[in-house]
Amino acid sequence: MSEKTPDYSTFCKFRKALGTKRMGQIFDEINRQLRANGMLKDVFTFVDATALTSKLNVWEERDKAIQAGYEKFNNEVAEKENFASDKDARFGAKSKNKYWFGFKETNSVDMQSGLINKVAVTLANVPDSEAGKRVLPRHGIPLFLCCFERENRIFYACFDSGDFLIGFLCDIQQPHDDNCVR
Repeated sequence: MSEKTPDYSTFCKFRKALGTKRMGQIFDEINRQLRANGMLKDVFTFVDATALTSKLNVWEERDKAIQAGYEKFNNEVAEKENFASDKDARFGAKSKNKYWFGFKETNSVDMQSGLINKVAVTLANVPDSEAGKRVLPRHGIPLFLCCFERENRIFYACFDSGDFLIGFLCDIQQPHDDNCVR
């Protein structure tokens, strides 16, 4: 407890030295042991996705596309031409006002323990429903949260994997982020 916290770069260097494959194996082994000891039950699973923005300058790449005669820089142009410095990145959107260029991280969380049990990274333009299939448990009940706005009111709905409505909430306040379908 009296030792100094390691420098932030120590964790990055360690993760890089292990590599993604080995990190995945360690993650899977920890989850296997948690399941074996009854700490991870996979009965109720919450699935959510978040944006991973590519570390590049989209504005410069957009300007290159426009100079080359394209009307805009989008996924079609990014796939055809050599404008994007990150060749694998794509445009994704959460709503008409929230979009990004990069990837999508989808997580599933065991609701009884609160522990993350699976993680998947996909291109940003992969639909949440498709990305979610990569992290769903083989058994149990996955839950999906949906947020939308109608008549200046915010609604939240929770569905199971069969699109069965489990819960429904109405919030008259604006959400904290712009993830709602409007």
